[in-house]
Formats: sequence, C-alpha cells, structure tokens
Amino acid sequence: MQTTIFIIALLYGVAALLLILAIFSSPKHSRLEKDNTPDASEWLYSNLLSKLYDALMGSRPPERILKSLGLRFDSYMVDCEILGRTPDLKREAMLRILGIFALVFGIILSVPVGSPVPMLLSAVVYLLCASYIPRKVHSDAQAKKAAVSSELSRFVDLLLSALEINLPVEIAIAQTADSVPGILSSELRKTFAEAHVGAMNWQQALEKIAHKYEIDQLSDFVSDIITAYNKGISVTEAVARKSYEIKQSVLLQAKERTAKMSNSILVPVTIFKIIPLMAVMMIPIISQILNMFLF
Repeated sequence: MQTTIFIIALLYGVAALLLILAIFSSPKHSRLEKDNTPDASEWLYSNLLSKLYDALMGSRPPERILKSLGLRFDSYMVDCEILGRTPDLKREAMLRILGIFALVFGIILSVPVGSPVPMLLSAVVYLLCASYIPRKVHSDAQAKKAAVSSELSRFVDLLLSALEINLPVEIAIAQTADSVPGILSSELRKTFAEAHVGAMNWQQALEKIAHKYEIDQLSDFVSDIITAYNKGISVTEAVARKSYEIKQSVLLQAKERTAKMSNSILVPVTIFKIIPLMAVMMIPIISQILNMFLF
C-alpha cells in the first residue's frame, strides 16, 4: 500500500512539474520580449517546450509527429497563413506529447485509485494541450475569412465607380483599397507593395490573395477581372456583372438567415404561447369528461 501511494505521489509530482513548466514558459517569454529585455532568450524557461522537443526527439521533423498525433497539418498551416501567424511546430508537438502523457498517466492512476476522476481530468488536459491552439487558430481564421467576404460587396461597388471614370485597373484597385478600411483592403495594400518591390504584377498579387483566402466569391471576382483584362474585354463590365452577382448572393444569404431566424422564433412561440392556450381551452372539456366518469 505504501509503495502504491509513493508511486502515485511520484507520478503526480512529475506530471505537475511538466504541466507547470508548459504553462509558465510561454507567458514569461512573451513578457520578457515585450519589455525588450536583451537577454530574454537566455532565461531558463525561454522556448522551454521547443528545447524539450529537441532533447527528446532530436532532429526528427515536428511535421511528421504532429500528423501522426492527429493534427490536420495542411489545414492548420493554411489557417496560420491567413492569420499571418508563424507556428512553433516543435512547441505544439511537445504540447501534444505532454497531453498524451497526461492522458496515459490519468488512465493508469484511475486503476489503483478506483475512481474515474483522474482519467477525466487527464482527458481534459489532453484536449487543452492537443486541441486548444488548432481550434483557436481555425476559429480566428474563419472569422477573418468571414470579414473579408462581408467587405467584398462594398469594395467591388467602389472599384466599379473608380473604373467608370476610366482609371487603369491597377490604380483603381489601389485607390479603392486606400479608400475602404478593412482586412481586404489591408491585404491588397500589402500584396501590391510586395508586387512593386518584387517580380509580381497586379494580376499575380490578386491571385495570391484569392489563393490565400479560398473564398469562392473572391476567387471568381479575381478570375473575372484577370480574364477580362487579358482578353481585351471591358473590365468595367466584368466588375459590374460581378457586383450584381455579389449583391444577389448577399440578398439570398440574408433571406436564408431570415428564414432560419423565423424557424427558431417559431419554437419558443409554440412552446410558450400556443401550447398554454390549447391547455386553457382543454380545461372545460377535461372537466366535463371527469364529471361524466365521477358522477
């Protein structure tokens, strides 16, 4: 019995130590960086999880380990690209390894303790270590894509106005991006600046944004502009058609949301209004039936 208690206490101590180091390494490192401390990287817990990964895994690429541990790696990297986030793959691989260690530890501990509580707690720790960051990144990426999609209609309308006064396509897009605040305009300004510095032209810049966000309306819009420009067709007419299509799509989505809202409102109305009304109307009928059987 004493041996079992000692082993349990030892395992608890190891698990607590690893989790404490995992929790406090990143916040302390970011706080040091914010203070612009010159020797922040020399602090003991700086990049602790990455150092643990190097110590345990050596030169093994973290991509393979993350894939083998269940991360949808390609989707995760796309989400990081949308957010402009550089992932620390070694740190995230080590978090998953610690999560698996906690899960196995909890399952083993549940046997001598005779309670499912350690297993449930370890499952929660595993989910936090393995799923929190990818889910948060995916949620933020989807929110950013939704913001870009909602900004597209206004951007296309103002771009059409700029093209109707016979501005060149590249200048019209650049001026519209300067006039319309938002994520899409910010992306266009950034990508156009890279295009002027590097070897890209405005067409490649638009294709880069469309490929990055993978939004159907944005991809179609970019494709229509580039196709019209390369074929010598009026870009203004192509943008006008796309503007109409986007407005119709937005209107259809609004109608769908309204229909869903109406259905969701119908349920509480039925529960709190119609059913009580029917119950009140049934009271006399029930009373007469009871009188017939009782008397």
